[in-house]
Amino acid sequence: MAKSAFSSMSIVIGCACAGFVVGMVSLTGIGVIFGDMMIQAAHGLLFPSLLFTAITCVILGMGLPTTAAYVIAASILAPSLIKLGLPALTAHLFVFYFACLSAITPPVALAAYAGAGIAKTSPMTTAIEACKLGFAGFMVPFAFCYNEAMMMQGNVVDIISVAVSAIVGTAVISAAFQGWLLWKLNILERTAFIVGGLLMFIPGTVTDLIGLAIALLLILINMRKWKKIKQSV
Repeated sequence: MAKSAFSSMSIVIGCACAGFVVGMVSLTGIGVIFGDMMIQAAHGLLFPSLLFTAITCVILGMGLPTTAAYVIAASILAPSLIKLGLPALTAHLFVFYFACLSAITPPVALAAYAGAGIAKTSPMTTAIEACKLGFAGFMVPFAFCYNEAMMMQGNVVDIISVAVSAIVGTAVISAAFQGWLLWKLNILERTAFIVGGLLMFIPGTVTDLIGLAIALLLILINMRKWKKIKQSV
């Protein structure tokens, strides 16, 4: 019980601080003003609004536990996304994703500092590697804002096709970030993999097919390279 109390202190303190911020937001009305300013800066367009929201969530969540970061970001940013026509669940889940990702995003990246202490490495290097490994978390929120099938809403065929394209796109972009797929990838191959993976995240059958074609072509090229090296050895 004593260990649990000491472990929960950081969370309790963070949530208490978040309570002060939420109270100030509700009393002063700055949340509504900030949301309206964000919509005006984005000229009412969804993608710039989502981009500004993501950046703001990362900034507001720096140095806070996940719960506190979400409470602060949701009280300020979620209502403005709902005004743009997003469902409440989608808006809050978008904010929650980026509030969580603030733990691995430089320059604060508290989770990366903790991991670096365990691994005896540089905190900033750990944060950058964490962002590479967690890149899908930065992309999935944008995807489900434009395609409700990512939220398991819609018919079965759409949900399955979106899931398959998202999984393949994630694997392809992972290969590009790591620079390896059966064989070491050059800069052009890595760029092509990133483009193909992004196309598979964009809603639409045409973009999915183009991205899949790019990925399959590059995979075949790398398989031929791998076979040649294996035969020479």
